[in-house]
Amino acid sequence: LAIDSLSQVLKSLKEEADDIVEYTEAMDEFEVYLFQAEGAAYQSMFVEHSSAKGTPESLLKTAKGDIANMRQFMGIMAKQLDLVELEIDKTIVSEEANSIEVRGRSRGT
Repeated sequence: LAIDSLSQVLKSLKEEADDIVEYTEAMDEFEVYLFQAEGAAYQSMFVEHSSAKGTPESLLKTAKGDIANMRQFMGIMAKQLDLVELEIDKTIVSEEANSIEVRGRSRGT
């Protein structure tokens, strides 16, 4: 239910984007990673009791990587809505941390 509400809000904002195509592409990618992260996190609760391969830790690591990608596309959408000036110094997805380094600041600062 919350995911559907989030998708509705994102879709309702696309008309306000500076570049509707870039915003829509970022929104679509964001939603793909959202559903993948949610699925991996959910599956991690049951993987030990199923015939599926993997461990809860490996699935949560996958979900964390998907969330890092969501953050990147959320930054693109925010920039298209003039909410944030996004500076991506470097994108680092390390195997250990599975994180992305993004530095943004509000327009007023």
